[in-house]
Amino acid sequence: MALRIVGPEEMRAPRPRRMTVPSGRAGEHHEPVHLAHDVAANLTRAASAEGIPASLALAVLLEAELAVHAVIEAGGTPARLGSHKDRSASLSAAQSDYLEFIAKRQASQAPAQQPTTSSAELVVVPVRLLPFCDESLLRVAVHRDLGQALRWEEHAARSGRTLTEWTLRQALMTASAARCR
Repeated sequence: MALRIVGPEEMRAPRPRRMTVPSGRAGEHHEPVHLAHDVAANLTRAASAEGIPASLALAVLLEAELAVHAVIEAGGTPARLGSHKDRSASLSAAQSDYLEFIAKRQASQAPAQQPTTSSAELVVVPVRLLPFCDESLLRVAVHRDLGQALRWEEHAARSGRTLTEWTLRQALMTASAARCR
């Protein structure tokens, strides 16, 4: 193979490939998930009773279920969650808006516009939760108390933590307090 010098007329630049980079953080990306009819019906009832969209209800219920599993695996007791107060964190505008939405929902308890069951059969779920969207876990999660899960989510958001981080911290604080007695 011989090398030779080429002039500008012979040089071809590679065609630029157009890359699309998603905007926002990875936790803000969502994907559609199809739910079984009975799971969708349970989710729709719970979401309507709490006045929130079915997609948000599923995300919070799924995170609460995963957090409870994490607490149990760590040797904690989920029944004691929320018994320790956390300091409020400095929140971003988006976190503050989310927290305000949850707080208003709890304060007003005004039901959202009644969604139809079929509309909840297709929901969007944060990408980070997709690996946990197997049917058996979804069936368990939609039977969890959504009101309690939302209260946990509010505590977690106020402390600047995820629901799992908050529940594990609560379990550690409870265990530590029990050892000190």
